[in-house]
Amino acid sequence: MRSSLWRLRRPALPHLVALALLALAFMVALVNLRTNGIYRVGITAVVATVSTVTLLAGWALARRQVPARWRLHIYVSAVFAGGWLVAASVWLTAVTVSILLTGEYVLAARWWRRTRITTYGTIKDIPGVLPDSRPADNVVRDWDSFVAGQRGALPGARLTKPEPLEHGRQYTIEFVRGQQSIGDAINTMVRIAGGLGLQTSRLVVEDHPSQVPNLGLLKVMTKTPVEDNPPYLGPTWRDGAVSIGPYADWMGEAGWRLWTPGESGDNDGSAWSGALIGAPGSGKSRTLESIIIGAMWSGLVVNWFIDPQGGASSPALKKYADWYVDLSGAEDMLCAVERVAAWREFENATEGWTGFTPRPDRPLLVVSIDEAHEVLKGVWGKRLSSLARKVRKLGICFIVVSQYPGIETFGGDEALRLSIMAGNGICFRTASNYAGSLMAGLEMDPKRLPDVKGYGFTIRVEGFSRLAPFRNRLCKDPFGQMGVASPRAARLDPGSSNAAGPAYAERAARAEASVQASKDKLEAVRNGTLSASEVIGSHVSPARGSGLNAVAAETLLQAMGLPSAPGEGMNSRAGPAPGPAGGLEGVTSCAATSEVDGDGTKGHLAVLEALSAGAASPADIVSVTGYSASRVHQILADLTRDGRVERTGHGRYRAMA
Repeated sequence: MRSSLWRLRRPALPHLVALALLALAFMVALVNLRTNGIYRVGITAVVATVSTVTLLAGWALARRQVPARWRLHIYVSAVFAGGWLVAASVWLTAVTVSILLTGEYVLAARWWRRTRITTYGTIKDIPGVLPDSRPADNVVRDWDSFVAGQRGALPGARLTKPEPLEHGRQYTIEFVRGQQSIGDAINTMVRIAGGLGLQTSRLVVEDHPSQVPNLGLLKVMTKTPVEDNPPYLGPTWRDGAVSIGPYADWMGEAGWRLWTPGESGDNDGSAWSGALIGAPGSGKSRTLESIIIGAMWSGLVVNWFIDPQGGASSPALKKYADWYVDLSGAEDMLCAVERVAAWREFENATEGWTGFTPRPDRPLLVVSIDEAHEVLKGVWGKRLSSLARKVRKLGICFIVVSQYPGIETFGGDEALRLSIMAGNGICFRTASNYAGSLMAGLEMDPKRLPDVKGYGFTIRVEGFSRLAPFRNRLCKDPFGQMGVASPRAARLDPGSSNAAGPAYAERAARAEASVQASKDKLEAVRNGTLSASEVIGSHVSPARGSGLNAVAAETLLQAMGLPSAPGEGMNSRAGPAPGPAGGLEGVTSCAATSEVDGDGTKGHLAVLEALSAGAASPADIVSVTGYSASRVHQILADLTRDGRVERTGHGRYRAMA
């Protein structure tokens, strides 16, 4: 009985008002009957005065509290009620009662059309108040008053069809057609939460299942996993996808797909790239770690990692990646990716394969690019654009990480953006203004997201993800988790490894030489033999890493049908492009040269001559050659790596015979 009364309270409101008016009229008629009508005129005057004052006060209040679309309706209803009460105080008959009932049904029709009898289904905690939540009708009332009002977040939008959820309640948002969309609701979540008197983290706004543009879903949660750091549950890999964190409405887990099978299930699947966008500290690097941990644990993935910050974004990835480079080595790695793609394209064409299925002996290659806006600017944005369009069938994918929500993340290349974003997209809060062309499927401004680490939105990808908030399961021990997953990680197949070239084969020796060169520079600065400004300059200057000689680059670009790379980006003599599907004949190695300033050979010979003449330290070589200390250290690192110079002690070198 109690639950029924609670559910009927709003639909019954017009009946209650009519009953109150009838009761007042009956009391006035009773007084007139007992006094033989002596005070009829006075009583009528009092009723008229009270009705007028009440009407004026109600109108003033309605202008501030009632949505504009209801004001006239309420005013007409109040005038009818006051007028009927004055008339009934003069003479109460069956006719006046009939007029009251007729007017009630006419004026209440609009109210009843908007206010349906609430059905709570399996919810047992009637009278309708969910634990730690607001009654459904209060949410609708507050929406009409503070969200859909003229100065609200979504003027004119309606909230209808409350439905119970396991941890809250769901409503349908009916946007004003042609004027509002789901993006407007997401961008004004803070204002909506304020209008409803709820925490922003308790609200979930997403697409309506019908995909009708003027409809959306609002979920008011009693509790949500995004309010606390969800615990890390270990690496996960399910059918080519990695789970990274729960959605805010408990409806499944947000994921990142790296591969999907084809129809036959044998070498006809697709690898999928994606982008992680977010301001520093938003959680994008931790999310990348979660993805790579799951991928390594699968035993079907090889991970390469580019970090222009020298591995500072993720020291764990720097340590456990199959191949890690900073900005100076990014060209070597991207050249190797092109060559692996060319080899696998040749394999597919020869074997008659239409796609890719990862296996331990032919694994998926995942290339993670942190601070992608630095790596992909210039010529490499165009080069990678051509590559990204076809590597999906070759078992190669890119994870692009950046803090900028705009096309500059993709080197200014729209085709590259579309290729990358076709597979995955996660956006955390950003500090810069929104560029409307960031992501298809993301109708929102990421600058307006809550400033909560790991809280972000997945973009809408057909058949995989939805536009909805989630929170990353933060891995507090990435070194430990990657240490466990690393022994299971795959190794590049012999054909791809060979195609990757000397830069890949010598990656361990080059990394060791680079670390040693950095230590030597550090010691030299501390000893006063090297200027710190020269060391800093070598880190902040444009990348000067190794690359192809001009002849090899020209040959490869012509084989691919591309124009020569202009002198921009990381290196004016850019690396090789994939050869034709018919084979790798004539494709030269991505062998490194040491300098890109036009006299690399001369510089190396000068240092070797200085060492042969008796110079043993970088300071001695600087005085003999006249080169800068930072350049001498770089040449020594190259010569040591190539086996032409031997390090005999701390800061001491000698030429090999």
